[in-house]
Amino acid sequence: MEITIIGSNCPLDELKKNVEDVIHEIGLECKLNIIHKMKEVLKVEEKQILLTPALVVDDIILCQGNIWTKDHIKEFLTRKCLPTKSNANVDKKYSMWKGIPREEIDWHPIIDETKCVGCGMCITTCGRNVFDFDIENKKAIVSRPIQCMVGCTSCEVWCIYDAISFPDKQIVKDFIKKNKILVKSKKELEEKLR
Repeated sequence: MEITIIGSNCPLDELKKNVEDVIHEIGLECKLNIIHKMKEVLKVEEKQILLTPALVVDDIILCQGNIWTKDHIKEFLTRKCLPTKSNANVDKKYSMWKGIPREEIDWHPIIDETKCVGCGMCITTCGRNVFDFDIENKKAIVSRPIQCMVGCTSCEVWCIYDAISFPDKQIVKDFIKKNKILVKSKKELEEKLR
């Protein structure tokens, strides 16, 4: 795994510290690149539109133009690198999105346990059964992340405690471009209109 942090000055330092802390905490072995010289940053930006600071993991732009918290970074890296049992009970009808296996698309809610009060709004309102309730801790948990509709942020909007967040929306946009999803979508629309 290769992690690249791109940017300069204070925002870069904060993002770098968050990433290093998470890497150490989960015991991840990876190559960590720091691009901070303006000349190098501009070379990267020539290849793709990029706001700094940015965090790139194996050519996937994880965040750009803002600094992800340690919780967000940990959630992403843990799901990407460590096997998970939580997807074992995924409803098969949600296993694909536009012909792509849903596991390949990193899009799901992330719960900040320090803000979650266990009100149940996300659990009772999500139409895809993404959440469960941890009775012992009285908190919502993301039990079936790949059942989340790609691009949906409804639960984040409903949460009045701001305990739910999502990866940078650019991840979805980049995925759509890279996998030519618009071509598939256009064909689906033509079929539907017949």
